[in-house]
Amino acid sequence: MIKPMGFLSKIFGASQPPATPAPQAPTPTTPPRVPPTKVTGTTTYTKDGAHHIATLYDLRDNGHLETTGQIIKDTANPVDSHAVAVTVMGEIIGYLPAYLAHSLPLPDTGAQPVEVQVFTTHTTKGLRVECWVRSSASAGEWEYTTQQRPPMSAQQQRLDRQNRAMLHPETQVPRTTEQRATPGAGYTDSGLHYLELVEPINQLKRDGNLEAALDMALAAVHAAEEDKTYLEANGGFVNPPPAYTRQAAIILRKLKHTEEEIALLQRYINYCSPEFLQRNKASRELVQRLEKLTASK
Repeated sequence: MIKPMGFLSKIFGASQPPATPAPQAPTPTTPPRVPPTKVTGTTTYTKDGAHHIATLYDLRDNGHLETTGQIIKDTANPVDSHAVAVTVMGEIIGYLPAYLAHSLPLPDTGAQPVEVQVFTTHTTKGLRVECWVRSSASAGEWEYTTQQRPPMSAQQQRLDRQNRAMLHPETQVPRTTEQRATPGAGYTDSGLHYLELVEPINQLKRDGNLEAALDMALAAVHAAEEDKTYLEANGGFVNPPPAYTRQAAIILRKLKHTEEEIALLQRYINYCSPEFLQRNKASRELVQRLEKLTASK
């Protein structure tokens, strides 16, 4: 284009370069909400990283630490490209459970800040480190504190599970919302209906996290027991679906917790009518399993 010269420029005006578009501000993103969650891998595949942090902070027997960390997608993970690592001071101390990691809207790059809780204790096998993570205090209160420490040893965890999941099922009654507090709703404390827990339980088993899978399976068992939808039609029996009890029983078998498995199977039978146990094949198999266990004692 030819520039107008002299008086012509007064008429036409001097040519102006094309206006540069104003830079667009990046769309703000809301950090994903992570409820207080136990970190996986601190005693297995990320044990070294967890121990390194414990050493840096001089955490020994009955140690406790609350600090900040980050969660970041580990896209190079050879087992799960959707894995989300939990880091403290750049050290991977563990991973989010797969069922949670797969549901978080995290970018493939970049880290999100989180709060991290670390507990340590000495066992016969050396220092044991367990960690929990949450996005912020608004995501939920920590379950454990310095005054109320988590069960750390295998025996303590077993006793805790028996107490909370077997002996006191009322602790699993949903209380998070009005709907979930309604008797018979079938929701767990995590806010999920027991029908939604099949894949998360299977994923935890695939991850090798049997303790967490068992906790979730037992939560599903108790939620199913609280589902009173067909109570009247079943003559006063809940007749819960057997799949969740079967899942929990299999895990207990792998962990060699025979007494707990017996108690779980007996509990299931108590919730079922004799007619249901007779006509439902999966339920009959649970009865047969119980008979086999009690006969071998």
